[in-house]
Amino acid sequence: MLKYSPRPKSKIARQRIRPMPTDWQKSVDIAKHFQVSQATVYRWTQLKNDPLPSQKVIGVRRISLSVADEWFSRREEGNL
Repeated sequence: MLKYSPRPKSKIARQRIRPMPTDWQKSVDIAKHFQVSQATVYRWTQLKNDPLPSQKVIGVRRISLSVADEWFSRREEGNL
Protein backbone atom coordinates (compact mmCIF):
# COMPACT_ATOMS: atom_id res chain seq x y z
CA MET A 1 0.00 0.00 0.00
CA LEU A 2 1.31 3.45 -0.93
CA LYS A 3 1.76 6.04 1.75
CA TYR A 4 0.21 9.41 1.18
CA SER A 5 2.59 12.30 1.64
CA PRO A 6 1.14 15.78 1.10
CA ARG A 7 2.96 18.15 -1.19
CA PRO A 8 4.81 20.95 0.53
CA LYS A 9 2.90 24.21 0.54
CA SER A 10 3.91 26.75 -2.03
CA LYS A 11 5.72 29.94 -1.06
CA ILE A 12 2.52 31.91 -1.51
CA ALA A 13 0.57 29.59 0.77
CA ARG A 14 3.24 29.91 3.49
CA GLN A 15 3.09 33.69 3.54
CA ARG A 16 1.20 35.24 6.39
CA ILE A 17 -2.14 36.51 5.18
CA ARG A 18 -2.74 40.12 6.15
CA PRO A 19 -6.02 41.98 5.93
CA MET A 20 -6.05 44.20 2.86
CA PRO A 21 -6.44 47.92 3.50
CA THR A 22 -9.24 49.68 1.68
CA ASP A 23 -7.27 52.81 0.76
CA TRP A 24 -4.92 51.31 -1.84
CA GLN A 25 -3.17 53.86 -4.04
CA LYS A 26 -0.86 53.53 -7.02
CA SER A 27 2.78 54.48 -6.51
CA VAL A 28 2.29 57.61 -8.65
CA ASP A 29 -0.42 58.82 -6.24
CA ILE A 30 1.81 58.11 -3.23
CA ALA A 31 4.63 60.03 -4.95
CA LYS A 32 2.35 63.04 -5.44
CA HIS A 33 1.17 62.82 -1.82
CA PHE A 34 4.74 62.95 -0.45
CA GLN A 35 6.01 65.23 -3.26
CA VAL A 36 8.72 62.79 -4.38
CA SER A 37 9.39 60.88 -7.60
CA GLN A 38 7.96 57.46 -8.41
CA ALA A 39 11.50 56.09 -8.33
CA THR A 40 11.84 57.22 -4.71
CA VAL A 41 8.62 55.45 -3.74
CA TYR A 42 9.90 52.28 -5.45
CA ARG A 43 13.22 52.60 -3.57
CA TRP A 44 11.31 52.95 -0.30
CA THR A 45 9.51 49.66 -1.01
CA GLN A 46 12.87 47.94 -1.64
CA LEU A 47 14.67 49.07 1.54
CA LYS A 48 16.31 46.29 3.54
CA ASN A 49 15.54 47.95 6.88
CA ASP A 50 11.84 48.85 7.37
CA PRO A 51 10.61 48.95 3.74
CA LEU A 52 7.41 50.76 2.81
CA PRO A 53 4.71 48.04 2.87
CA SER A 54 3.27 47.45 -0.59
CA GLN A 55 1.74 44.74 -2.70
CA LYS A 56 1.71 44.06 -6.40
CA VAL A 57 -1.82 43.62 -7.68
CA ILE A 58 -2.01 42.48 -11.29
CA GLY A 59 1.44 43.90 -12.00
CA VAL A 60 0.73 47.31 -10.42
CA ARG A 61 2.32 48.22 -7.09
CA ARG A 62 -0.35 49.29 -4.59
CA ILE A 63 0.33 51.03 -1.30
CA SER A 64 -2.07 51.83 1.51
CA LEU A 65 -2.14 55.59 2.07
CA SER A 66 -2.77 55.30 5.82
CA VAL A 67 0.05 52.76 6.24
CA ALA A 68 2.35 54.95 4.12
CA ASP A 69 1.57 57.99 6.31
CA GLU A 70 2.39 55.99 9.47
CA TRP A 71 5.57 54.64 7.87
CA PHE A 72 6.68 58.10 6.73
CA SER A 73 6.10 59.72 10.13
CA ARG A 74 8.02 56.86 11.80
CA ARG A 75 10.93 57.39 9.39
CA GLU A 76 10.92 61.16 9.99
CA GLU A 77 11.09 60.63 13.76
CA GLY A 78 14.04 58.32 13.27
CA ASN A 79 12.36 55.28 14.89
CA LEU A 80 13.34 52.72 12.26
